Amino acid sequence: MKSTGKVFLIFWMFFWWGFLTYKHPNLFLVYPSLFRSWDLTFAHFPFKETLLSLVPLAVYMFLGHFLLKCFDIFIPRLAYLALSFVLGLSMTTFLGEICGVFGFFYGWAIMGLLLALTVALLVSSSAHWVRPVKVSKGYADDFLMRSAQRSVASRAYSQTIIHPAGFFQGMCAVFFLGGAILITLLIFYHALFYPVTYWDSLSYLGMARSLFLNHRFPVKIVAQMGIGTGSNYPQMYRLASAMPSVVFGFWSNCHAQILAPVCCVGSLLLIYHLILRLTRVTLSALALTLLFCTIPYGIRYFTLTSDYALTILFTAAFLYLAVMYIDTKLRSYAMLSALVAAFACHINYLTPLLLVAWVFLIFLVHSRVPMLSDQEEYSEMLGDPERLKQVAEPEYTYNDDWDTLGELFKSGFFLRLILACFLIAAPWYARNWALTGNPVYPYFSSIFGGKNINPRILSSMQGEWLENGDGIDTAALYMVNDKQKTGTINEENRHLWYAQTQEGGVRFTLFAKIIATFYYLILFQRWAWLLAPIFLALCVPGIIIWIAQALSQKLKGKRHPRSGRLIKYLTNNQKTIFLALFLFVCLLSYHYFLAGYYLYQIIPILAPMILFAFVVMEYFSSEKMRALFHVWCILVIILPGLPFALMNFKITHPVVIKDKEEYPQHLPALRRPGMMPDEFYSHVFGADARMIDHVNTLMLGKTLLTHDNRYLLYDPSINIVHLDDWEMQKAYGIKDEREKLKFFKELKIDYYLRIDMEKKHKILRELNLEQWIASGYLKPIFKAGGNELYSVNYQPQKTTKNQTSEQANKVIIK
Repeated sequence: MKSTGKVFLIFWMFFWWGFLTYKHPNLFLVYPSLFRSWDLTFAHFPFKETLLSLVPLAVYMFLGHFLLKCFDIFIPRLAYLALSFVLGLSMTTFLGEICGVFGFFYGWAIMGLLLALTVALLVSSSAHWVRPVKVSKGYADDFLMRSAQRSVASRAYSQTIIHPAGFFQGMCAVFFLGGAILITLLIFYHALFYPVTYWDSLSYLGMARSLFLNHRFPVKIVAQMGIGTGSNYPQMYRLASAMPSVVFGFWSNCHAQILAPVCCVGSLLLIYHLILRLTRVTLSALALTLLFCTIPYGIRYFTLTSDYALTILFTAAFLYLAVMYIDTKLRSYAMLSALVAAFACHINYLTPLLLVAWVFLIFLVHSRVPMLSDQEEYSEMLGDPERLKQVAEPEYTYNDDWDTLGELFKSGFFLRLILACFLIAAPWYARNWALTGNPVYPYFSSIFGGKNINPRILSSMQGEWLENGDGIDTAALYMVNDKQKTGTINEENRHLWYAQTQEGGVRFTLFAKIIATFYYLILFQRWAWLLAPIFLALCVPGIIIWIAQALSQKLKGKRHPRSGRLIKYLTNNQKTIFLALFLFVCLLSYHYFLAGYYLYQIIPILAPMILFAFVVMEYFSSEKMRALFHVWCILVIILPGLPFALMNFKITHPVVIKDKEEYPQHLPALRRPGMMPDEFYSHVFGADARMIDHVNTLMLGKTLLTHDNRYLLYDPSINIVHLDDWEMQKAYGIKDEREKLKFFKELKIDYYLRIDMEKKHKILRELNLEQWIASGYLKPIFKAGGNELYSVNYQPQKTTKNQTSEQANKVIIK
């Protein structure tokens, strides 16, 4: 019966890979497209700025290294480097946040704080390394003994690792490692050789540039689509983008562009060592690391310049340190995992969930004492007890006498750690609370309240997010629309699908979202690729297998194969999966219950997903089944891994280059590195790029009223006022045109730019600017595609719509 289940699972995996191939046959076109003509023009590539962007990365690792030296830990070198980067970046941006809040975001201030931090870390690490070691006799011996202990522990751990054996395993290892390296190089290629294109990145990098220019965070307390909401988000990504620029004395996008692919490398190293720690098998770790980097959604956000790559990296770091704590019970790993979780609170509003997961980790480790010793567990995994006896890791790398849960809660160590985490995690939320009245401004205003929050504006914003999104709510919208067209939904069963209908937006029931999940992951081509094929092929089966095994072991018990001891408690590996499942369920619950507009908000689920894939891999105990699993991994490189890495996500629609139409499968970006930014933007944004170029030529130092928030593309001297800004909302109810004109004059608005996205923010219609255009208060001066630029005419002459249209056509110059 058990072997039948394994055969079915193999069939299930290959079926979903075949289904992805069936849904996306055009992905295979990327391979012949490699032989199309290439246009290599590197003259416009900022080599100097890219090399300079390596300097802050080195600083992060340097500072992180000295922080890690303050702890007794035994971590392999590559995982150590990744953790050094995570912790160094965290400490540096934390100092930058202090500078930005208090208005001294200058190079000299940042350099001074970094120097003080460096001295503090050097003193702390030096003091730690001369602390007495139980087996040493003096301070000189203490330092040497601690160094020797790390060396011995590293060598002993490496001796427990099983390397590929035989031709097939060797070739699989080459494919896995080569595939992961190739995809990572392609991520760097697209991230660095092409300008920033992601809408959110253009917004947030524009804010980072403003921080660079104004030397402080903007204080803008208004819940609206642009800077009002974004300026109150946690700032780690924007700080990491702006701090190197303010130190070097000039703005560069390169510091932000290199960050996401570096996060990819760090995540891969941590995932590899996480799986290696669980299995002690190199080939298994390589296989799952490869699967991690072939997830199309991961490729997307490791390329695009945004903070979501940081969330993946910090989640991977947290899980790795959590595994080390579960495995060794050493306090150093408890402290480091808590620090990573606390610093992660500065990435975005969802990452504080890692602190919740850390509390769950504490309960997992200290609530029960496992029935098996670590050595017995490794003996069971390696299947060679005699060999393990000779290479077992030293006693000091484990703690066999740790506190119970009650003892831990009463200890000074735990209280100090909780206080440190609070002091690290809280500052930005305290700043928000002091300024806006809401720590997560402007969200959850019904709970926390907040200043200048108009519920109707928020509702309309949610309507725009719903139309633009890629989350479960948007899938429900498409599904419900289809059902309405076929007459499946009527007034009698409408309550099953709609929880509430609001002006400017709609809310769906949990029932509708659950039904839409099938539609979301399988039927609709726009989204079916996001997590495919890992989610359905491995993640879901892995969760089912783990739950079944854990329940069976808890209810019936399991005999240890050597000692015959009855096991009823979770092993260390099972606790690791339990932690991953807790994090996974929390993230999905947030998506389904609270924020279903964008899947990328819960993109940290990519790291837990690999642990469920690990459960499936371990389920295949026979060599033949494991070989089929490895073959499947190679197929995943072929599709979807390499095709999505080659196409990437900076050109996602057909473009016309040199009078020839090219689709993303033709690799128009890959084959033209170093393209002029203006030319590249003309392909990505089309008419939007022409309009923005015209605005930058015409409006330096002027005030522009618009819904566009791609600040980085606009000259920083242009003062952008948003259509849904707090001050502009006062004009919504003004019907008298001259009174409204007076209002505009007080705000010194010179121009109005209408973009297509404005139509999705329904409440903006209340400004009634259509009437103003007809009345001549807004004079058309330029048009590009669906974008229209108007100047405010403070002495209007009434015109007809035909006259307006004719006048607009006369001024089109591009």
